[in-house]
Amino acid sequence: MKNNNNLFNNSLIDEYILKKVNKIINKLSIDQIIWLSGYLFNIIKNNKFKKSLILIDKKITILSSSQTGNAQSIAKKLYDRMVFNNFNVILLKTSEYKFKKINNEKILIIITSTYGEGEPPEETYAFYNFLMSKRAPKLDSLSFAVFGLGDSSYKFFNKSAKDFDHRLKELGAKRLINRCDADIDYSVVANNWIKKILNVFKHLTFNKNNLIIKNKSMKIDNCEKTYDKENPLITSILCNQKITGRDSNKDIRHIEINLPDNIFYEPGDILGVWYENDPLLIKKIISCFKLSNDDPIKIGNKNISLYEALLKYCEITINTINIVKKYSYLTNNKYLLSINDDLLELQKFVKNTPLIDMFIIYKSKLSAQQLVSLFRPLSPRFYSISSSQREYKNEVHITVRILKYKSNNCVHFGGASGYLGYRINENDKIKIFLQKNNNFKLPKDSNIPIIMIAAGTGISPFRSFIQERENIGAKGKNWLFFGDQKFTEDFLYQIEWVDYLKKDVLNNINLAWSRDQKYKIYIQDKIIENKNIFWKWINNGAYIYICGSIAMSKSVETSILKIIQENGKIDKNNSVNFLNELKIDHRYQKDVY
Repeated sequence: MKNNNNLFNNSLIDEYILKKVNKIINKLSIDQIIWLSGYLFNIIKNNKFKKSLILIDKKITILSSSQTGNAQSIAKKLYDRMVFNNFNVILLKTSEYKFKKINNEKILIIITSTYGEGEPPEETYAFYNFLMSKRAPKLDSLSFAVFGLGDSSYKFFNKSAKDFDHRLKELGAKRLINRCDADIDYSVVANNWIKKILNVFKHLTFNKNNLIIKNKSMKIDNCEKTYDKENPLITSILCNQKITGRDSNKDIRHIEINLPDNIFYEPGDILGVWYENDPLLIKKIISCFKLSNDDPIKIGNKNISLYEALLKYCEITINTINIVKKYSYLTNNKYLLSINDDLLELQKFVKNTPLIDMFIIYKSKLSAQQLVSLFRPLSPRFYSISSSQREYKNEVHITVRILKYKSNNCVHFGGASGYLGYRINENDKIKIFLQKNNNFKLPKDSNIPIIMIAAGTGISPFRSFIQERENIGAKGKNWLFFGDQKFTEDFLYQIEWVDYLKKDVLNNINLAWSRDQKYKIYIQDKIIENKNIFWKWINNGAYIYICGSIAMSKSVETSILKIIQENGKIDKNNSVNFLNELKIDHRYQKDVY
């Protein structure tokens, strides 16, 4: 018998439990279901349910500190398992957490990512600063665990997790288990860590009191339950159009993708794209080691060909310190071995030597399995969505810069950007999934003014913002700062922005072109030029959004701090505090890379 999930109230019954219940019910006859309903009613009537529960006698708080949603999904999975095991647990995003009362906590689990130069996610900024400050209380009664998500190819791998772990210990808290640092291929590591956490709690003190579950967990849309990183949507490309001029130094694409009716997203959200590697690059790599496309290899439990492994499962475009070290040991190359213990030399080598160049310059013999063992698992790329679903119901748009560079007289492309730019066309199939980005959202009150600051493809989410504000008839004013190299070549979506200006949907626009005159002009210069109006908008409650490179973001922030000091007539320390308050109130949001 098929069961209708809509009969259940998902706010009362957790999704994980619901799946288990449905699996049993679907095997039952109507008579068996009627008997079961009576049995359950009798349990409630005789109050047996409360007596049968066991749970840990201390409240467990799970905090997710997420930039793109991965930490959030792991936190939700842990929460589901704990609810199923009758633990007294609460799940919160760090932006919801009343961190000044942390000394009331008994058990705290933090699941956090790291981005930029070792920075915590935007939603965690206030909590992080408080905990690292002298205001943080002693935490002698707290037990904790930390799980970190990162990318080991970066210098500040999992720094946020390491900072939280070190600081909590420093404040007197006790570790339940050692910190876990997960790399980009985190799924197996996360699942094993969840099992360890559950095992730890099963051996702590229990009591027989009533179960109290406070559920303030983040809601996950139907689309995220159906399609995610492990189960992407297979859909089609509607448009793949170059939107920079023929003389531009950049190749930037506007890409439109088809969406079915049951998929929903909001401005500020992110699109994950699974891609395949370049067949020409694969051919070069295989030929370097005189191997064959059909050589058998094993990835996990899969027996596949070398070619398929390099096409779909391996990250073959990004060199890392760990790969160089592995390659030096496998090949016993004297030079590579000589730089293994010199971090600066390794970093310099990785920056200047693509993988294919390393294979060509430092030739050696490897088996197909050894070759595959060098690479990190292929991971999806994430792009800010550049459309509003109110404007394009069954479409999602992204804006992609094609990464291209020369080395040893060869042209190399970014893995995902090369795929999107040159190897996939209209009507071709593509694997995608949506991710919420709760750290980059329009104000709930549409009367509030917004200031949008972007360089290059950082303009993507602001296209979705302005489409959304027009469609809902928002009364709040909109101001755009945009910068790139040349006005005639690099003004992305120029016709659209001009149209929004004519219709008064866009109220102010300031443009900075770094190569159209003798002296370079950048966005931060335009902000300073308009400092009086900028300060007025801040005082009128404007939300400030920044999207683009980390370097650009830092320069812009320096200019904004200068405006706060000069126009607000406050000193340097208080200007930083002022900006921090804007961040805490979600009036200062960044999406940087």
